[in-house]
Amino acid sequence: MGMLEKLKKALYRIYGLYFKEIRVLLKDKFAMLIIFALPVFLVLVLGEVFGGVGGDVESTSVESIAGGDTMEIPKIGLIDLDLSEGFPNLDLSSVFVNKCKLYESSGALTIVESNNQTELDTLLGTGVLNGYLIIPDMFEYNLSIHFPAIIIVTLDILDQTLLESTQSVIDTIIEDFKEENNFTGVFNYEITRANIPETGQTLFLGAPIFFPMVLFASAALTSAQLIVSDIPKDRMSLTPANKFEITLGKLLAMQTLMTLLIVLMLVLSFFLGMTVRGSVLDFFWILFVIALSGVTFGLFVSAIARVPLEALQFFIFAFIFQIIGVLFVQDENILRFLPMFDGYKIVISVVLRGQSPLSVSIYYIYLYVEFFLLFVGAYLIYNRKRALL
Repeated sequence: MGMLEKLKKALYRIYGLYFKEIRVLLKDKFAMLIIFALPVFLVLVLGEVFGGVGGDVESTSVESIAGGDTMEIPKIGLIDLDLSEGFPNLDLSSVFVNKCKLYESSGALTIVESNNQTELDTLLGTGVLNGYLIIPDMFEYNLSIHFPAIIIVTLDILDQTLLESTQSVIDTIIEDFKEENNFTGVFNYEITRANIPETGQTLFLGAPIFFPMVLFASAALTSAQLIVSDIPKDRMSLTPANKFEITLGKLLAMQTLMTLLIVLMLVLSFFLGMTVRGSVLDFFWILFVIALSGVTFGLFVSAIARVPLEALQFFIFAFIFQIIGVLFVQDENILRFLPMFDGYKIVISVVLRGQSPLSVSIYYIYLYVEFFLLFVGAYLIYNRKRALL
């Protein structure tokens, strides 16, 4: 028998196994609940259909944001436009700039000075800056006549990991300056939040965490049962269908359902007002890769587990480990091994900021490598297991 004939028969067997898995999954009500019902419900909640999560982001108070604690250092732009005079031998705008530099020398922030607001807006839009301050003209003069003086603060709302620390350090610098110069009653600052659309704000802001987490969890939780709970698989391995073909059939079937879920979630999200700056195709592809990573992780868990309960326990442990890692680990060299973190970084940069996928290619590479290693690992472990018959 020639190689081409063998390949045709192998593809025919994979085709049959694929549809067998599709039928099994569609008949599993619990699997359908996890794959479709729960993610769709969460999209509706984030879209505020049920009046749930969300609200007016612009109304967030300083007190609710300030006070965060993080090891990362925010990068803040600074423009001094004040040319006025009000106090003899005292340049208050320079005093404020020096106060900022004092905090920079202590390691609390990194300052990027500029005379061009458009330049800072560009840096803010690409994520280079986490925020910027503008000291407007007439700043010192208004203070000298006890007229309210305002410093303009613009924050990047997309990078939630540094939003709290950015707001906190700005708040601390301004409060320190006010108390040191006794300007408590006449000095304030107004906040503008950048990089946020007018509609679908909750879905937009939640996208970097919500979509990768839901897709990975749905894919991994369901596929974690595909090998360990499939009783007929041992009989199939005694037929011409080998374990590689069985594993590949399960992968393709599960990924097909996850692709349908991705399309459903995207259509529903855009219907509820979510907008993106990047390509919708790029958005679909990163979600597809994250789901693929979740499917192969679930298959790997299913291959090493002896019973379905053990597979569920492995999944819960790994999922919680990823959540803790994303929330508390600061070393990106470690975080890149977590699919949800890679998805988080890509969604922010490519989908929400509109940057080129090449700018975050390292995260794609980690996802592809994780997919390959997990699938090969799942097959090798499953292949070494003895059949129960």
